[in-house]
Amino acid sequence: MSPPLTMLAEFVDRDFLPTRLSVQKKTREYYQRTAREYDAFRASQGLNGDSSPFDRRAMTEFLAALYRDDPTRAGRTNTRRRALITLWRFAAQLGLAGPLPPLPKAKEAQKTPQAWTIVEVLRIIAQCRRLTGTVKGIPANLWWESFILAIYSTGVRVNALLSCGPLDLEVGTGALHLRWQTQKNWKEQTVFLSAEAIKAIVQHLDVTRDRIWPAPKKLRKLNAKFRRILKAARVKAGEGYGPLFHQLRRTNISLIAKYYGTDAAREAAGHVSAATTRKSYIDPRVAAPEHRPRLLPDIGPMLTDRQPTKKRRRGFEKGAGI
Repeated sequence: MSPPLTMLAEFVDRDFLPTRLSVQKKTREYYQRTAREYDAFRASQGLNGDSSPFDRRAMTEFLAALYRDDPTRAGRTNTRRRALITLWRFAAQLGLAGPLPPLPKAKEAQKTPQAWTIVEVLRIIAQCRRLTGTVKGIPANLWWESFILAIYSTGVRVNALLSCGPLDLEVGTGALHLRWQTQKNWKEQTVFLSAEAIKAIVQHLDVTRDRIWPAPKKLRKLNAKFRRILKAARVKAGEGYGPLFHQLRRTNISLIAKYYGTDAAREAAGHVSAATTRKSYIDPRVAAPEHRPRLLPDIGPMLTDRQPTKKRRRGFEKGAGI
């Protein structure tokens, strides 16, 4: 007979993760990190003794403490909440916990997705062309210009693009093959680069390399360099919804929504629901049509430098249909 379960991290490693055969590394770390944080909280409250980790009060207090720590990051609290709910449901299936009780959910601010305009993208590329030095033996100006153009023209996630090798690219057609191992949805995909992106890539393409864009292992180093590029180009770096490169992905999807509609943007993003695309990817400032329909009466002809008389006001109101 196995000893009673007292640590959530033990349950995750012993019972939960072994049943998730195709779970990605980041997902495994997500559950393990949540369990460690929860166990540490219970220990700080003196609750780790012989009690089960599946305790509604302890989980509620853990989520409340996370929210109090930084109310502006309510999304982090809700992310941990989703992990705890998944773990509790699985434990209930194994008979290690009772039915799932309600857990409090933090109210998240509904932030507008932030993308860049075409003018801002041009300023970023212009700054990339001024760069000196090298990136893994490739001139930095060539590396960065081609990389920015590739994301802008395809909307591909940065990790998937960095994993592409020379054999994944057909220069003649601009087709770029994305392997399923690098895709979030585990689906192979073929995207087509713009002529400008291909022109920039061929200037540094080396078929003897493993990657088209050899880069540091830590993405945060690229993010830090990209942030310096944005600062020099005087382009604002957005907040939330992923790293800086994801803002280029949102730019691509927002422009597709502008010229081809939301459904085309959803398909390009690889989303099942258009609501996800609208909520997290389409920047209304970038995706706004060039000629928006007028929703209110045009008051331009009614404006004057002097105050209208009562009689003139009545005429204005009548002409505007008010």
